[in-house]
Amino acid sequence: TWSPSTESLSGHRAAVRSLVVRTATGHVASGGDDNTVRVWLADSCRQLFCLRGHSDAVTRLAFDDDAKRNRLVSASRDQTIRTWDLGVGSCTRVLASYPDAVGHFLLRDDVLLVGLADAAVHVYDAVGLEERARFAEHNGAVTCIDYSGEMRLLATGGSAIAAISRLKETG
Repeated sequence: TWSPSTESLSGHRAAVRSLVVRTATGHVASGGDDNTVRVWLADSCRQLFCLRGHSDAVTRLAFDDDAKRNRLVSASRDQTIRTWDLGVGSCTRVLASYPDAVGHFLLRDDVLLVGLADAAVHVYDAVGLEERARFAEHNGAVTCIDYSGEMRLLATGGSAIAAISRLKETG
C-alpha cells in the first residue's frame, strides 16, 4: 500500500495548467494562468526559479532529455514557445510567435515537435532550434504528438484524424 505524504508548492497566483517532473535531478516545473513558470526541488519543495516572460497562461512544459543542455521548454496561450536555461533561470530563446495557439509540443531525443491550431506540425532540431520541416497533414488543430527517434516515426492527431510520418534526413 502507498501512504502519501503531501506538501504544497506555493507560489502561483492563479490556476496551474502544466506540470513536469525531471526524475534525474529531482526538479518539478509548473506553469499557470499567472503567466509564470516555476521550478522547484522536489525533495525540499523549495522554489528555485520563477521564470517570467510569457504574456498569457503557460499551458505546456518539458524538460530537455539531454542533461548537458539543462533546459526547460514552455508553451503559452501567447502563441510562443520559450526555452529556459536552468543553470541561471533565464530565457534563452523565443520561438516564432505562431499565428495560432500551440496545441501540443514534444521535446524528445534530437527534435522539438510543435503542433498548432492551424493544422501544422513544425519539426525543429533540439540543439540549435532550427526548423527542419513542416507538415500540414491535418484539417484542424493538432492536439497530440508522439515520436520515436529510433524509428524516426512521428505520430500526430487532432480533428478526427491521426497521421504517421517518417522523418528522413535530406542533407
